[in-house]
Amino acid sequence: MKVQFLVSDHFSDTYFPFFLYRNILKNYFSDKNIDYEIIYSINEISSGRTNTVIIFIYCINNFGIDNIFHKLNNSDVNTVIVNTEHYKNWTTDLVFKTSFEKGFDFNFIEYNTMNYSYFKENYPSLNISFLPPTYHYSLETYFSSYDENIPYENKDIDIFIFASRNARRNHIFNQLIPKYKVFILDGDFENTGEKICRYMCRSKIVLNVMFYNYNLIHCYFRLSFLFANNAFVVTEKPNYIDLEIQPELKDMDKYVLMPDYDNIVSTIDEYLTNKSNEEINERLIMQKKWFENNIMNERLDSFFLNLMN
Repeated sequence: MKVQFLVSDHFSDTYFPFFLYRNILKNYFSDKNIDYEIIYSINEISSGRTNTVIIFIYCINNFGIDNIFHKLNNSDVNTVIVNTEHYKNWTTDLVFKTSFEKGFDFNFIEYNTMNYSYFKENYPSLNISFLPPTYHYSLETYFSSYDENIPYENKDIDIFIFASRNARRNHIFNQLIPKYKVFILDGDFENTGEKICRYMCRSKIVLNVMFYNYNLIHCYFRLSFLFANNAFVVTEKPNYIDLEIQPELKDMDKYVLMPDYDNIVSTIDEYLTNKSNEEINERLIMQKKWFENNIMNERLDSFFLNLMN
């Protein structure tokens, strides 16, 4: 039995959300004594039903949909496609549609409840599982290599943001920059894990504002790493939560600061100017305890043990 994670280029190898998800899976398979490796060419795929190939949907676009689907189908492997994009972006919908129309026996992992509902309705025969990154010990293990353990009151950055800019985000950022020490790590290629960890350590607040107003979901790929490592998070309130498939988000607003878009700035003002360090630390304790209940291993067991048996 072997698991291979197929990577297409430098970006998909190093982009932090991709790296974190791969790292969770690497540790999960290692704990199960299952052979795991990263491969960089479709010619490295090991054939046979006892083997599993995992690939991000971004990489499918790079290899070419017809080319990679032909190779995966003919290799007779368990294929797992991890989606990280809204269905309107890139060729995401085309990947699902092609698999549906050609009857490929692929398995899809989804992180976005809007996508999940859309794909289930439009391509009902596909095997789609909701398996976003939640709590896994590897999120903490990775961060610990860079953690400087700076007390909250000694942090020298008020607000840290790691995100590409657009008009929607800039509207918020431009209100904060004149008032606070704001550091923005802009651009996907600059968002390396070490940089993000270093700035997290130094920052009082880590801010998450969604890129698109049509995709206001809980941003697992960004937030899970922050929650796991006790970052004080202010995140834009999602407007699409489905508690049937996201039971871990029930009562989330009791533990996490989630203002709607128009109240993000005032919420940050409140916490940076009016809240004591004790109040901040109490909220951090609540946030961490809540998140640690959302253990990912149980979902991984359900998905992969069924797939491989």
